Parts: sequence; C-alpha cells; structure tokens
Amino acid sequence: MSNPPFQVGGPLSPKLPVYVERKADEQAYEYIRRMDYLKLIETRQQGKTSLIYRLIDRFKNDNYVFAYFSMEILPSKQIDEITWYTYLIDRILLQLKAIPDVEKLLTPKNGREWFNFLSDLAELAGQANRKVVIVLDEIGGASSDWATNFFSAMRSAHIHRPIQPAFEYLSFILAGAYNDRALIGDENISPFNVAQQVHLEDFNVEQTRLLTMYLTDSSEAQTLLAEHIHYWTDGQPYLTHWLCRELVGQELTTVTVDLLIDKFCREDSNHLPHVFAFSRNKVLKEYIKRIADGNIVSFAPGYLRSQMKLALMGIIKGIEGQCKIRNRLYQRALTDILADTSEEIEPLLNPSPLDNIRKLIMEHHARLHELRMQKAAGGIFTDPKITIEITQIEQEVEELERQRRELEGD
Repeated sequence: MSNPPFQVGGPLSPKLPVYVERKADEQAYEYIRRMDYLKLIETRQQGKTSLIYRLIDRFKNDNYVFAYFSMEILPSKQIDEITWYTYLIDRILLQLKAIPDVEKLLTPKNGREWFNFLSDLAELAGQANRKVVIVLDEIGGASSDWATNFFSAMRSAHIHRPIQPAFEYLSFILAGAYNDRALIGDENISPFNVAQQVHLEDFNVEQTRLLTMYLTDSSEAQTLLAEHIHYWTDGQPYLTHWLCRELVGQELTTVTVDLLIDKFCREDSNHLPHVFAFSRNKVLKEYIKRIADGNIVSFAPGYLRSQMKLALMGIIKGIEGQCKIRNRLYQRALTDILADTSEEIEPLLNPSPLDNIRKLIMEHHARLHELRMQKAAGGIFTDPKITIEITQIEQEVEELERQRRELEGD
C-alpha cells in the first residue's frame, strides 16, 4: 500500500482521508448552521482543533466568516487589560476583511466596550449578509482579572438577539480544556450556559478500523488490528493515530502492537506528561491510586473540582457513573508512577540550554498553530503578512530543532 497519511501531533487537515468523523462533527455543524454558541470542553489531543478546521472547511462556500484566536498566546498575567484587548481585536479583524468597513470598528478597552464592539460587528455582518463565527481556543488562558466582564459581554450579545436581530449574525465557539465555572462563577452572566456543548467521544472499534484499513488490504487483518489497538487505547484519538503510524512498514500483528505499547510507555515525552500531570500533586495522586486500585468512586466532575481537574487532564472518565482510568495503556503506564513514593523534585531554578531550546520550540509551534488557523479562517482574504510570518517561524523552528538535536547528541 502507498504511504498512509497518518499524522501525530497538531490538528489534522480537513482534507486528510484519515480524519475520522464522529457524532460530534454533525452536531457541531448543525449548531453553527443555526448560529448557536458552541462549547468544546475536552482534554488535550482529543481532536478539538481538527474539528474546528473541519467546520471552517465545510462552511467555506457559504456566507460564513470565521475568526480564530488561541488565547494561550496572550500572556494575560504580564500585560494590562487595554493591551490584551488590542492584541485580541487586531488578530480577529485581520480575518474579517470580507466584511465591508470592519476595519473602522473601535478597539475596546474593557468588557463594556467589548460588548459595544460585538454589537457594531454584528450590525456590519448583518448588512453584508455574512455570518461571523469567532473561535476562541484554549480559553482557559483568559485572565481571571477581567474574564468575568469579557465573558458576560458575550452572553449579553446572545440574550440581546430578540431586541437586536443583528446579533443572529454573530456566534462563538469556546474551546479548550477548561472548567467554565472557574472562568466565570456567576451562571447568570455566563455565556457557557447558553452555549450548546458537543462531546468528542473516543473512537469505537469500527472507527478505529477506518484507520487500520490504510495499513493493509486484508479485511481480517484490519479488524484484528483495530480490535487490539482499541483494547489498549479505548479509542483515544492521539494514541490510535500514533499506533497506526508506527505500524507502517512493520509486521502487522498483535504482538507488534504490544511492543509499540511498551515503547510508548517508556519513551513518550509529548502525550503522557500532560495526562500524568496529576503526579505532581500528592492529593490528586492518591485519588488516582484509589481509582486504579479498583475502589468505587462516583463520577461527578461537575460538582467535584478534583475530578474535573483529572478529567480535563484526560486520565479518568466516567463509565456507568463510576470513575475509571481512561484506558489500559494509561493503566499500564501508571504502574511506575503510583509505585514512586519519593517526594517530588522541584524544577531547577536555572534551566539548561536544552530546556530553553525546547521551550522556544513549544512557543514557536503554538504561534504557528494560531497563524495557520487564522490563514484557514481567512481564506482568500488572509493578510499576506500571516503567510510571511508562518514561513519565518517555520524556518526558525527548523534551526531550533537542529540545535536541539545537537544538544541531545542525536
């Protein structure tokens, strides 16, 4: 077979044949078609941004205009409110050039002016008969200092629809691994309880088979591999794609899958550290140990903050109302972590050159991700500066990766 286009890390292009559609795809499409607010609360590497890419692509021939912004880019604890809004609005307006006179909108300096901005934007969108969808990704990065006014203005825009019909031309997608109650405590002014939530479920066996079919022409082997991969991952998208990619060119047997599971548990430095971030907290670590040992713990993340944290990390999920470790791969990788009773070692105050290089690479990838989403949302109206900046950052990443390999001795 030709090389299968598996991709691990970063959002999938909407045109890739290995994009697996789930029930959430059609639900999200229908909500945005109706211009409902949409919230995607999921752990990392569950496919949120890939779904957003897919939505933007599906609506590209309609009268929709998307503006994407990743809020993790904003160092909200290091800048003031005015600068924060200025940066946000500049990035949004760059992607809304299809709407006449949008560049004349005044940049807000606070939550009240943010509402006025949304009102004026909605009026322009209505006059142009263009539906505007603002995608706010990684919204857990919103500053708590002014998050309440920021989010309450978005709710006000929604509830004003009956008296200001232009707001029907404006909607939001609120995405990230976040606890909405932590972002805004007062439900009466929260946009999250007027938004429709879509849950990105893990792949089932048949959906997993949609990927293994790119590994072999044998229907029997496709099914066998899908079942065994699903046995270990329970359909977690990142793990499923990773295993399929690693199987390319190898002997397609369950033994090979098992060996790859061992390799992943030993060597992974991209996925597991985020899932196992709980291990730095003694209370959360003990909580996970109780679940891993088979104790019955009711699943109620909406009421229990500790469970919400663990669910957003991706280590637990609810099965028949009880907390369970999310899959067998995590359960296996947990063995060493739960057996380690030593005190946590504090991070070094003076990071090494390699640590600094790795940090820069992560920051560059985050910026690339934001720019690519802006380019996808802008279509033919994309500012040429975005394309230039993408090229520059890609070159910088290439050089940083070279330096990283030298320091690691590769």
